[in-house]
Amino acid sequence: MKKISLLLCAIFIIVACEKETVITKYTLTISANAAEGTVQPSGVLSYEDGDKVQIKATPTSEYVFDSWTGATDVTGTTTITMDADKTIVANFVKKNLL
Repeated sequence: MKKISLLLCAIFIIVACEKETVITKYTLTISANAAEGTVQPSGVLSYEDGDKVQIKATPTSEYVFDSWTGATDVTGTTTITMDADKTIVANFVKKNLL
């Protein structure tokens, strides 16, 4: 009986001392100049470490997508992998109307 009690105490101590899984969350701030275009999603959002977030920029009729600040894609759609707090801005330029 004493051996069983010691074994149960040892199991309890091992289980009680296991590390808890900590979920790391990061903030993603996404924006665009509303007069020049929009982004989806937008605002200040929270994601877990490793999450992939696809962002799409849509220019208004007089503008075209130019670039991202905070991302390297050259198209109007980008995917961000969350591994830190990030700020992404969609940049647009006015169309040349000749």
